[in-house]
Amino acid sequence: MRGKPMFCAEHLGTGVQTQGSHAEYMLAYADSTMLLPEGLSYEHAAPIFCAGYTVWGGLRFADPKPHESIAVVGIGGLGHLAVQYSKAAGFKTIAVTHSPDKKELASKLGSDIVVSNGEELRSAGGADVLLATSNSYQSVADALKGLRPDGRAVIMGVSTDPFPLTARDL
Repeated sequence: MRGKPMFCAEHLGTGVQTQGSHAEYMLAYADSTMLLPEGLSYEHAAPIFCAGYTVWGGLRFADPKPHESIAVVGIGGLGHLAVQYSKAAGFKTIAVTHSPDKKELASKLGSDIVVSNGEELRSAGGADVLLATSNSYQSVADALKGLRPDGRAVIMGVSTDPFPLTARDL
């Protein structure tokens, strides 16, 4: 009722509470679909269905303002899209990764700055929004050290590990 269906107590997600998602045909709500632009193949559009929509939804939910910066922790299946979306939307974009190969990728995808951890993120001026796409909650908790006061973090990556966060980490 607040316009945030992902928080509905009776939420129905395609492929989770309804059948389909990896089937040839599936049930989908009309307001969750759109026509593909002319010339865009199903194969090229497919990654946007889950990973792309997850990241775009997280970015929209964070509600960044034009002057704010966005940090992305976890430059993988979700994070590479988060970097591109943030940059395309006109935000200062910071990638947080300790992997050398991901640092180069993040730069190529549009990151203005690439840092290794939350301490370096803080030293670089911090971020107003942290898009946590990593499957490592340890990395996410560390990146939170670089979140500016009154910043927002949206956790999209999933891990089975406990989230290691204490007040002194912030």
